[in-house]
Amino acid sequence: MNFRIRPAGHIRVGPPRSAAPLRIVAALALSLASAAGLCGAQQKPVRVVALNTVLAEIAQVVGGNQASVQGLLQPGVDPHAFEPTADDLRAMMQADLVLASGLQLESYLDRLVTRIDTKGRVLLIGDALPNPLWADEHGRHSDGAREKDPHWWHSIDNVIVATGLVRD
Repeated sequence: MNFRIRPAGHIRVGPPRSAAPLRIVAALALSLASAAGLCGAQQKPVRVVALNTVLAEIAQVVGGNQASVQGLLQPGVDPHAFEPTADDLRAMMQADLVLASGLQLESYLDRLVTRIDTKGRVLLIGDALPNPLWADEHGRHSDGAREKDPHWWHSIDNVIVATGLVRD
């Protein structure tokens, strides 16, 4: 057995472990509890369109059987090169909620929102995160200013916050 004294004076018994799996389990438990709370009322499922595979998975877990989730971006497709089809636009217009990565990852999104009626139901997850990731030296402007990294899901803390945003 391994004993470690933590900075706050707490003693931990057992092998060292990463906090990341615990955070994932906590986020999923929170999501499932939220979905379970929605199950009491028999309503038509909320129609959700996700423009990112991670957001589609979060929406499916959070919404459970109370959400009908359609992911427009299929696994393996480059989100930077994705261009929505006419069917994708129709799905977005009919959705109760459209989930987007934000932070300009979906370069087409601004044009779409002005052209189609989404009734303000587009949630830009990356734009709503309190602690975004920052781009490396390749993400700098000519004046040296840094950009926010639109790949927010590379941080488990951001995934947990994103799960709460989708839930709420």
